[in-house]
Amino acid sequence: MGLDQKFLTCLLHQSNLNLVDLYKIKSKALINNYRRVYDFVLKHFRTHGVMPRISTVRDLDQDFKLVKFDSLEPFEFYCEEILKRSIYKNLKDTIQKGSEKLPEDVYATVDILRKSLSTINTDFNKSTDVEVTDNVDSRRQDYENAKKGLTLGIPFPWETLTDATMGMQPEDLITIIADSGAGKSWSLVVCAVEAYKLGYSVLFFTREMSSKQILNRFDAIHGGFKHSDLRKGRLSTFEERRYFKYLDKLSKRDNEFYISGDDNYEEKIGLDLVEAKIDYYKATLKNPDKLLVVVDGVYFLSADSKTDDPMDWKAIAKVTQGLKRLARKKKVSILISSQAKRGTRKKGDKADQTDVGFGYSIVQDSNVLIMMLQTEEMRESNIMSFFTPKMRDNVPVSWSTSWDFDDMD
Repeated sequence: MGLDQKFLTCLLHQSNLNLVDLYKIKSKALINNYRRVYDFVLKHFRTHGVMPRISTVRDLDQDFKLVKFDSLEPFEFYCEEILKRSIYKNLKDTIQKGSEKLPEDVYATVDILRKSLSTINTDFNKSTDVEVTDNVDSRRQDYENAKKGLTLGIPFPWETLTDATMGMQPEDLITIIADSGAGKSWSLVVCAVEAYKLGYSVLFFTREMSSKQILNRFDAIHGGFKHSDLRKGRLSTFEERRYFKYLDKLSKRDNEFYISGDDNYEEKIGLDLVEAKIDYYKATLKNPDKLLVVVDGVYFLSADSKTDDPMDWKAIAKVTQGLKRLARKKKVSILISSQAKRGTRKKGDKADQTDVGFGYSIVQDSNVLIMMLQTEEMRESNIMSFFTPKMRDNVPVSWSTSWDFDDMD
């Protein structure tokens, strides 16, 4: 008797679909007519709340036969076998496609392998169910740790926000929203440098600005130099000597700050590339659990490196949903930026969640939404205002900080 027949026999003896949902088994994981039978059984149960009679199944497929139930292994065994077979077939097909493409295009082959592994991670990972009586002792310990301040995530450079959120937590997607030219990239670098100073490594994806521009801002913030003088090569003799000494000391740090850019502005950065780089650096870092991922300009990403218009709101929705899944799967904090919606208000006026550009998905998928506001009067006084129209599990907060806009370029 075949695996599919044993699997379906066990399924028809179940009173629920818990294991099927846990293992994410789809009809394409079965072979031949068993797919049609499986789809029918699932639809019948979800519609009527009970498994169909065997006679009803045979009306659909006269050749379908059951296996003697008491001779079978537990249902979970067959779920696991179906899952492993699906993974095996996926890998086998991928290796064949890759081997056919390899002689003519190495990079296309890498792309095929990367996408396949991403699909396996997404489609074939078992879901995690938690029962409320499980892990009582660990939850008690979590509370004790929180009381002692041991659950603090990656601190923000603004104490008000760190106090309210307990920092950027693993699995969080945090979004900074501002008008074009208001300083989104600058604020991301400020957050990234704060994390770097505290011993975290940073993976910074940039398409808003070149890698060189991000490096200049990193040096200015981290080293305490005036950005415009550093960028234009106008540091004083004393500051110049201090800058060179600062550069020498950077190589002695244990944590890393990687800037991932692309000089080819027309090429898109796909989520598959973001995931691949997270995996690579987590495998090479001395402390892989202390990693912050930053994406400057989420609208420059695509869910697939070969498809999607990055300025389409549906494409942005797939990107933010993908980043949210990545944050949870890789257990990292992901900090991104996006633009405020144009034409809905005068620049500098109070904004809210409806002013987020590229659709509402950014609001839905973000754990923390940070909006920047600077009126002309505030700009003259070098002040930037921040507020959080959305914070899961927290009351929104607002704060202002010194912001020398003329030195940001």
